[in-house]
Amino acid sequence: MKSALKVPFFHRDLLLNRIRQGDKAERMAFARILADPRELILLDEPTAAADIEGTVQMEQALDEYVRETGCTLLFTTHMPSQAAALAQEIILLEGGRIAEKGLTEQVLNSPVNERARLFLSHWRL
Repeated sequence: MKSALKVPFFHRDLLLNRIRQGDKAERMAFARILADPRELILLDEPTAAADIEGTVQMEQALDEYVRETGCTLLFTTHMPSQAAALAQEIILLEGGRIAEKGLTEQVLNSPVNERARLFLSHWRL
């Protein structure tokens, strides 16, 4: 907690007041990521262990952090709704190969690849 005192007010607010869901270790790991301005953040399913409220809070914190710092966020997710909330561009993989890529709205609303269409048809976006 000592390092949180050095974090600018904006980040302290995100870390201490808005991110309340999930276990303590998960919150602390997330807080460490957002504690300092970064050029790039890589996350593998950042909200996989969070409940719905925690997911929304983490997505809002990430979105605000990216806008505030200009950081590039590269993340994996199985939730198209999360991609819609956070991504400007999407790459859909199938069998480790790129099946679809483009601007978020284009990929989510008008996918060209049949498997991408099938996957997205199971989600309400």
